[in-house]
Amino acid sequence: MKTVFNLTRIYFIWILVILMNVPLHAATYYSRLNGLSTASASWSTVGLGGTAAGSAPGSLDDVVIGSGYTITTSGLFSVNSIVIQAGGTMTVNSSFRVIGLFGSAASSNAGTISGTGTFTLNPLFGGSFANSGTVSVGTYSTFNCSSSNSGALSVTSMTLQLSSFTNTGTVTNTGNLVLANFLGGSSWSNNNGSTLNIYGNISYSGSGNSFTASASSNTVNFCGNGTQNIFSTTYHHLSVSG
Repeated sequence: MKTVFNLTRIYFIWILVILMNVPLHAATYYSRLNGLSTASASWSTVGLGGTAAGSAPGSLDDVVIGSGYTITTSGLFSVNSIVIQAGGTMTVNSSFRVIGLFGSAASSNAGTISGTGTFTLNPLFGGSFANSGTVSVGTYSTFNCSSSNSGALSVTSMTLQLSSFTNTGTVTNTGNLVLANFLGGSSWSNNNGSTLNIYGNISYSGSGNSFTASASSNTVNFCGNGTQNIFSTTYHHLSVSG
């Protein structure tokens, strides 16, 4: 009980510290040309392709990347939420984060997210991310977030804390998948018709976590070249290769 109380106190102190260091305003920023995420010329607060904004988006702002536009992250790029429309592209060469400080953050990708950087979803007041496009990044981590994938998602490692992930598409993880408990457990559901390709190991950190892969027509492939531990659960279709 004391440990839970201390973790809760740390979590809320963390929120207060972040809130004290961000501007108290919010706007929606739209892509207007191909450019860096930190360049005001890349963005408009009027609409897609509109007049240039006076500044780049910050942690409280919502971002929309439209079809035909490519935005490239420069340094740490934090926003309240992001929507990437079909035909839109975000290149993550450094670090991208959805922080969700302004209400519940609902983010989605119907376009392309690519790069070797870190993709982090940690909406402090809860949020979601739905991928129906293509995501190919380095480390993928979530905190207090409900994620779903109906497209193609490829990462070098994945950690979920106080989060859920529902897969109806294809996920390829060339590293480890960790489901962690922090004020609550995390869950993974491989739903009907989905595929998980895992090259590392699946593991729990703490109690209250779950990994489900028993739905019909779903497949889990353990396909690493080295030694892998086959996670103990009920599988509909389990494949071991490499």
